[in-house]
Amino acid sequence: MQDKKITDLLESFQAIGRTKNQGYTRTVYDQAWCQAQKQCVNIIKELGLVPWVDEIGNLYATADLTWPKEPVILVGSHLDTVVDGGLYDGLYGALAAVLSVSQVTKSEQRLRQPLVAVIFSEEEGSRFDATFTGSQYLLERDLKGFDALDDVQGQTFGQVRQAAVAALSPFVQTASCLKITQYLELHIEQGPILENTGTNIGIVTTIVGQERFLIQLVGQANHAGTTPMDCRDDACQQAVSLLADLYRELAQIPDLRYTIGKVQLEPNVANVIPGLVTFSLDLRHQDQSVLSEAVGVVAKLVDQYRAKLERTTAVMPTQMDMGLQGEIAEACQSVGLTHQFLSSGAGHDAQVMGEQVPTAMIFVPSVGGVSHVPDEKTTPADLENGQRVLTAVLAKLVG
Repeated sequence: MQDKKITDLLESFQAIGRTKNQGYTRTVYDQAWCQAQKQCVNIIKELGLVPWVDEIGNLYATADLTWPKEPVILVGSHLDTVVDGGLYDGLYGALAAVLSVSQVTKSEQRLRQPLVAVIFSEEEGSRFDATFTGSQYLLERDLKGFDALDDVQGQTFGQVRQAAVAALSPFVQTASCLKITQYLELHIEQGPILENTGTNIGIVTTIVGQERFLIQLVGQANHAGTTPMDCRDDACQQAVSLLADLYRELAQIPDLRYTIGKVQLEPNVANVIPGLVTFSLDLRHQDQSVLSEAVGVVAKLVDQYRAKLERTTAVMPTQMDMGLQGEIAEACQSVGLTHQFLSSGAGHDAQVMGEQVPTAMIFVPSVGGVSHVPDEKTTPADLENGQRVLTAVLAKLVG
């Protein structure tokens, strides 16, 4: 398998988590996630690397495990998807990391420090109301904040985590100690800039800050036919008004990106007045002060409606390491590819890692700028270009 390309590795996941809409759903610890992790273990072993897993389900790969206290360069991405997402988001960078680590460590080059690939267990927040749990755990090594979370079926993060990691244990050993000096992540752009400019590679300068909330309004569930309109306490009617106010007020903040992507009504029955409405709110901006201003606007409106506001994600804007950006630019030149510097409007594990270690991200073009949907696409040539650049950067860093 040593001569395999990144496109070959991606092809082996075509059927894992495939949905009726021809997209992919792999939420953390579900059946498709477990199947995908086992496939990653197979690939790691076939590429001549050693796999291991930690308590949260992050999967690692390296040439050997004789250096438990040595500083390592970490490279990777995440395995999970949004519901009905595409093939490339996360998975491309995770598999490319394994392939690049294999290629560099199997070369005749003498390495100054070990390389480790990581396939983070979760980044998207698709199953539980928490994001970046894999990379957060790697840095903080604390499961207390996650294990009590529950999904829509009432299963807790801790219960399904333990079962999923136990299912992997016959295939890999368990370890969690890493001293990381640098982190790199390869990813599809998920936007149109590289394609529109005809550029091969994007070098990320900044990742936007992100605040994510759950907002809940409480009314009184009652019969839809027997309750007069002036006697109703309709949580949905309250929510509609609050949603309109949020859209209007947040639109006044320049360059703020805000999304209400999930709405849940209870009891969610056609002939019952909704007694409870919960919806999500995602806020993003490159400037933390602007993001804080937006949070203040939201808090004020929510208070006016006597609603409940719960923060589920808070990640500050993150600057990528200037030195590593330069290394990526040099690698692009060495393999004859064009590059440009750009910011990322999407959150990534690199955002979490960048808070503690020098971090960099490499982007490849997304066809049509489309992502988080089944139509997500990147050409084979661009997929291979990104992996070539990643390999060249790693070889330089450890050479």
